[in-house]
Amino acid sequence: MLDEGENPALGVGFIFSAVSIGSLLVPIISIFAFFTYPISVILRAIGWIRLGASVRKYIFTAIAIIIFAPVYYLGFFINEAVSKALSITSSQFLAIMILAWVIYSIFELIGYFWLGREATRIFYGAMISIVGILIVILHIPNIWVSDDILSLASLYIALPFLLTSSIIAAVGSFKLGGVLGETKLVSP
Repeated sequence: MLDEGENPALGVGFIFSAVSIGSLLVPIISIFAFFTYPISVILRAIGWIRLGASVRKYIFTAIAIIIFAPVYYLGFFINEAVSKALSITSSQFLAIMILAWVIYSIFELIGYFWLGREATRIFYGAMISIVGILIVILHIPNIWVSDDILSLASLYIALPFLLTSSIIAAVGSFKLGGVLGETKLVSP
């Protein structure tokens, strides 16, 4: 039985996130991200929902993940059909998909801040994701106008920051059990 505050789904979700990002760093195994990413998203959404049961503001992170992660993920499978239906290029749809990822990543970044403030300072370290998020944001216009999916290679520089963030967030998530068991998070 879990102690009050234990949240293994969030921690395991961030481990799967790290595995997804790590696989993208090695092109020959990058296909694994198509399997590990949805697991990561589901577990992280569950984890944020669980936090949101105690403190409502965390539920917004869960909702952002539930809404925007499928747009990002499924977009890789339906890119061509949606692009044709919307009369936009595949690259433009790809940029929209990446923007969906940016939106939910910003919500997670805010969640890291609040958890760092209210639970364990380890989450402040996970805020290094801001560097990766900014790199991605800066490359969206280039992806929008590109004619080649290889424009995604410009995002590789963001991956080490996102990988580091996922690892730190996983560690912080597993520390929540003890921290939340001792003190309750404060709801605004």
